[in-house]
Amino acid sequence: MEIGYPLVQFRNEKALFIVSSAREAEFYLAENGRIEKRDGFKIPKPRYLDREGFFMKSGHGRVFGSGEVYRDLKLYVENKFLKKLQKKVGDFLKEKKVEAIYLFAPDYMAGMVLKYLPNKSCDLLKMCVYGNFIRRHPLELVEKIQRVFGESIGLSVPRKKEAWRILALRTVK
Repeated sequence: MEIGYPLVQFRNEKALFIVSSAREAEFYLAENGRIEKRDGFKIPKPRYLDREGFFMKSGHGRVFGSGEVYRDLKLYVENKFLKKLQKKVGDFLKEKKVEAIYLFAPDYMAGMVLKYLPNKSCDLLKMCVYGNFIRRHPLELVEKIQRVFGESIGLSVPRKKEAWRILALRTVK
């Protein structure tokens, strides 16, 4: 899909947009005035209850043994999602020669997503926008970036500690 003229055209870079929620992710690739959805996935919520299959043998005020190990459903789904996200981003970095990454994630998930991204991608990260942007039109994402960075997106940004500090101050809520 074509990006309209008043918006940033991504002429000097190939940008990967990672749009994430708690169990779903979408990937967009933007370059030379075009943005396209390339991939996406959703981790389905397990159909069983939290304690299904869990039992304990007890008597006389003591527990002698228990059955299946109890696991937290929320942590299980989060870990499964983050590992799959890590693999998909690694594949994009290998295949597409991405030069910039823009992350769109809710504020409670952004830290976990950044922690699980491959090491190479942290150097390429230009901006993190907080919010749930799943199933939004790709041009809305470009407009959100336009409001923050304006016309300076195509310029190279030095990757020093001071630059990271300045970029961290420019995140949008």
